Amino acid sequence: MFSKVKSTLEKTSEHLRQDFRKSGVDLLRKGKYEEALKIYEQAVTDNPKEVDAWNGLGSCQFNQEDFVGAISSFTQALILDSENAMLWYNLGVAKSGVMDLNGAIEAFYHAVMITPKDADAWFNLGFAQYESKNLNEAIKSCKNARDIAPEDPDIAYTFACYLALNNQKSEALNHLSFAISRNPQLADEALQEPDFDSIKSTHGFRQLVGIIDENPELDLGELEEVKRHRKEISYGSNKSYPEINEKSVLSLLRQYEYIGGKVRVKIKVVNPGEDGLLRVILTLNIPKSFRLLRVEPTEYSHEGPVVKINDLLPGEEKAIAYVLEPLICGKESVGGTVSGVNPKGRPFALPMDPLEITVRCPLFARPEEVNLPIVQRMLGELAVKSERVFYLPETLAPLDAFDISKTAIAERDVRLVGTFTSDDIRSSFEESAWFYGVTKVGQKRYILTTTVSEKDRTIRLSTSCDDEAGCTGFLAEVGATVRRELVRRGAVDSEEGVVELTCEKCGATLPYAPIVGRDVPCPDCNWNWRVGDFFL
Repeated sequence: MFSKVKSTLEKTSEHLRQDFRKSGVDLLRKGKYEEALKIYEQAVTDNPKEVDAWNGLGSCQFNQEDFVGAISSFTQALILDSENAMLWYNLGVAKSGVMDLNGAIEAFYHAVMITPKDADAWFNLGFAQYESKNLNEAIKSCKNARDIAPEDPDIAYTFACYLALNNQKSEALNHLSFAISRNPQLADEALQEPDFDSIKSTHGFRQLVGIIDENPELDLGELEEVKRHRKEISYGSNKSYPEINEKSVLSLLRQYEYIGGKVRVKIKVVNPGEDGLLRVILTLNIPKSFRLLRVEPTEYSHEGPVVKINDLLPGEEKAIAYVLEPLICGKESVGGTVSGVNPKGRPFALPMDPLEITVRCPLFARPEEVNLPIVQRMLGELAVKSERVFYLPETLAPLDAFDISKTAIAERDVRLVGTFTSDDIRSSFEESAWFYGVTKVGQKRYILTTTVSEKDRTIRLSTSCDDEAGCTGFLAEVGATVRRELVRRGAVDSEEGVVELTCEKCGATLPYAPIVGRDVPCPDCNWNWRVGDFFL
């Protein structure tokens, strides 16, 4: 094929603010790579955070065919400036040099997502896709390059190659005709090009490359069509994608649920259209009455509530969950936005219809006397059961931890049913306290328990009730009280240092804390959690 990858030198920064940059680039342009290399090596030694120096070093290494070194330098530059399209482009070219096609495709994708009008980046993305035997994607990428740079004969020639391989003969001849009209030397290239084997026997191709047929009437219609295009073609100058209404090609499904004193907001982003969407980002507008605990699945890169979904292929859907801790009770509207780049290369932003989330902190009226057998019978009648489990710090005596959690519940207007000690107290502490409460409004029943186990290294808070929003609000309030008290007593340095034993894969609470030599399987998804997952 005619054009493989273009030189990284063409992508070297023109913004030269220091002498070493100017001298280094001057040497690069003169082909004095050894001298330029020394300048850039000294530059990154003097200032390891200088992006242009790492980029110049990578360009020197690339031009000396040290592709591995170039990859390392461009990667170092990207660590410092991950939104630099030039660096992603250069990394893609370097990875093409070692035939790391998947890496090249990923790098070029980043480049076109940041700078959608970069014809070179689209061109090289298409070539990497072609080399990866993904002809359909290569055609799409090269078409983007063709639309952006309609007068470039090299791009037109390569696009003709892809079309010929895809048996789109007429279109291939049209673009080849344009390429040769702009650069007649391409006729000789085409004659030797194996990608054109499917059209070499046609009269149109033979005419383009200067072969005179003895029997021209055999394909006269095709010949006249090609001639007309050779004279009139101005392909791509007025070419554009149809207007896109993001609401018609992107849909958002959202809901929320209560889990262990927290709220999990689930959002599914669906692309039912025929075109992929690039640089897709989901942002949740979290009110001040909530605190973001984590994003699920944990594989997604995110900064706070801003989650990078990256590309959404046609027909693809991706689900993200935000786990929020209520800080106060009440009713809040939680909205958000999905943004990205559409196939036309223009940014879009689609607002999410707000979710109305209710967190109810129950107001109790002290109930009449109640005994343990009555409370235990109620457990089977109350449908909503939830709990939070905190790690029992080594610096806090179990008896003190039990006093903290028991007091946190007793502060509410509820009745203590009793405290109970485990039968096996010979080697470790384990004690529970049971409470019963009835709300002032609606007379809703609550059974509230706390258990501290030295063996399991846990502080457990549990509720059973018939009001899911109320259970969540109660656990949020009590959990916040326990965290504050752990800090006040010096068991941890800050509330962020309080470890909650939750499976980050599915959100379930863990039955006990992992310790060295004892992992913890999640009771819901069976994921195995090790001590290093929480404490290292």
